[in-house]
Amino acid sequence: MHDFAQTVSRVLTAWKFPGDRHVSFDEGAYDLRIDSKKRKDNGKGVRAVTHSAFKVALLIYCREHNLPHLGLLVLDTPLLTYRDPLRTNSPLSDDEEALKKSSLKDYFFEHLSSVSKLGQIIVVENVDLPTGIDKWANVETFTGDPANGRFGLFPRPDVRTQLASDKL
Repeated sequence: MHDFAQTVSRVLTAWKFPGDRHVSFDEGAYDLRIDSKKRKDNGKGVRAVTHSAFKVALLIYCREHNLPHLGLLVLDTPLLTYRDPLRTNSPLSDDEEALKKSSLKDYFFEHLSSVSKLGQIIVVENVDLPTGIDKWANVETFTGDPANGRFGLFPRPDVRTQLASDKL
């Protein structure tokens, strides 16, 4: 597990994750410790980033050690480092504040581009993307507005299609 933890550390370093990025695996908790802190003891945003680092590191580790891996990563809102203001009134934790102030977002996407030859990486995100990302990634923006750009993942059915399916 030490070798895998070092791979996670390399990923966090490439992303310029705040701190020393010393990673170990806590066999009692079956989770990572980052800079001696249990991953679960971090704020929601930091946990999202470190969970994504774990997934990316697993792809890298498997490829480097000729171990099987599907070669597909789906990262769901890994950079959303704030809490929904409608769900909580609590402020960001110290680790979330440090992450929010860092330039991790830019390095995150740059690193994913550099390891994209190892597999297909799909990122679903709700933050503004770095300028120029379209040079290294295919970007689809879903607007939720039928009059402005692409509505969503599935095409919005028109009225005739809806009426035809209602008769089924």
